[in-house]
Amino acid sequence: MPYSYSQPSTSAESINSGGRNADANYGVPKRCFCGLMVKLERCITGQRQGERVYRCPLLTDGDEYKVNRDHLVQWWDCAVTEELSKINLRFDVLTSLESARAGFPPALESIRETLRLMREEIDALKARLATKEVEIARLKGLLSSW
Repeated sequence: MPYSYSQPSTSAESINSGGRNADANYGVPKRCFCGLMVKLERCITGQRQGERVYRCPLLTDGDEYKVNRDHLVQWWDCAVTEELSKINLRFDVLTSLESARAGFPPALESIRETLRLMREEIDALKARLATKEVEIARLKGLLSSW
């Protein structure tokens, strides 16, 4: 799926993005701007040696410090921070939906009560059925012994 860079992104531009940070790359990126799947690797050169970085497989070691307009480089800690902010946003939305549902108790509560009563009745019928099956098995045993 091609990325559109014409719309403003909610993610901040990184020094390596060349001004084109697609919304799809907000958080943990999946694809580079060139379309290749990004790789999670350890940086082996420079100031952040040993730290993890998402980068295009076409880049070589040391390229994560250069401004690159065609390929994605995103540090793992930034990607995870963005991903957690997405999760927090989803959690906040779900929490607000749950509180909105709590705002309609009369309509939903009667349905819940009906369901609870039906479940209790089903459980009672299952128990009666089990006792009847035991009685039938006992009577079959008596008939077979005659």
